[in-house]
Amino acid sequence: MVFVPRILCWLVLPATIGWGQADLQQIADARSYIESINDRAEAITRYDAAARRETMMLFPDGRLLEERSVERVMFDAEGNRYLWIARKSQNLKRAYEAKDPAADVPLTTQYLAILYVNGQRYELDGGKVSRRMRESDKSSSFPGEGNVDFRKLGIGGSVSENEILLKLLASANSGDVIGKGNRVEVQLATPEVTPYSDKPFTELQWRFDAETTTVRSFQRIYHAFWRDKLYPSIQARARFQWQRIDEHDVPRTVLVENRLYRTHGPENLTGEVEPNYAPTTIDCHWFSLNQPLPDQPFSVDFLSDEKNLQSFVDPEFNGAIRLMDR
Repeated sequence: MVFVPRILCWLVLPATIGWGQADLQQIADARSYIESINDRAEAITRYDAAARRETMMLFPDGRLLEERSVERVMFDAEGNRYLWIARKSQNLKRAYEAKDPAADVPLTTQYLAILYVNGQRYELDGGKVSRRMRESDKSSSFPGEGNVDFRKLGIGGSVSENEILLKLLASANSGDVIGKGNRVEVQLATPEVTPYSDKPFTELQWRFDAETTTVRSFQRIYHAFWRDKLYPSIQARARFQWQRIDEHDVPRTVLVENRLYRTHGPENLTGEVEPNYAPTTIDCHWFSLNQPLPDQPFSVDFLSDEKNLQSFVDPEFNGAIRLMDR
């Protein structure tokens, strides 16, 4: 199956502000590009993928926090099944609470999992499997928001905010699509509500490859007016590498830098307070796309055996060649 993008030609449109007919068309054109990422991802109805994710968080006081994980997802929309298992090592919470910034806080390792099968959601936490229902599960027969989905990394670079960004598209009040040689730049702006500033807005920027229509980079920038001056601050940015499998472009490597601000208050806007930097690297290995998946892993019994968890996620056992040399 060859995906045909919603936009059939590259448009060069001037940036405008307002709600005229041309403005609405620009917003629709920009939104179409981002929706096309989601459409292409959802054309993959089954997949089996592994990933290695590493996050470092640098605080202004010198603390360096880490989170490392190897994880794997089996996603089966046709069978209404989903499985995510991760072996995660981290010192984030304990180091954040440490009184001494120089304290050496060791990494702790645990297995986490989410299983969705036969209309039920199960979670593994602390070595125990329990059935849980979240509000987001009640409105849909299949898990979406809050679940790891490596197909959709191109929307924002994160495995957690992709669905949030899709919802933000509906509130966009300005948009732009600009063709520049071998790339296409797409911009959307959404209004914000905050007690600290008048007329704040968040600008979302994507840069597409004009030939493959894959995303090269993404930025999320928060803009606020304070004392008649505009203060932009980058909240996140990401860069992408892709690989072609069975006529589908899937993420190969994603580099994400999040900048975490304590508040959107004036002290952040003026640069008086430094953000916490949290770069993340995600390397993906794709076992299969749109192929039948085995039944055995989609069971509570499978999650209850730690040997199964290890063989499922560890590259040395599951053969995720791309992840072995990391």
